[in-house]
Amino acid sequence: MKKYYFIGAGGAVGALLRFELKSSPNLFQSPGQLINLALTTFSTFMFEDFMLLKNNRIFSAIVYVLATLVISFLAFYSGFLISETIIG
Repeated sequence: MKKYYFIGAGGAVGALLRFELKSSPNLFQSPGQLINLALTTFSTFMFEDFMLLKNNRIFSAIVYVLATLVISFLAFYSGFLISETIIG
């Protein structure tokens, strides 16, 4: 159970850092890009793809990247359409 507290604390710290960096645009030229490279699951995505490549699973790595990009875009676009319908 203790590990869940650490996960929650890490998520809270990450959320606060994300908010602080996004609301301080003079701090970095592109704070959104910095956040995406450091505080999101992007690093997990890259690690998993790297491990596939390291284990010579080239085809799996390519499929993993392409599927992740396509599914992510479809999820984003679906959310965008839903929000436009709700908000108008």
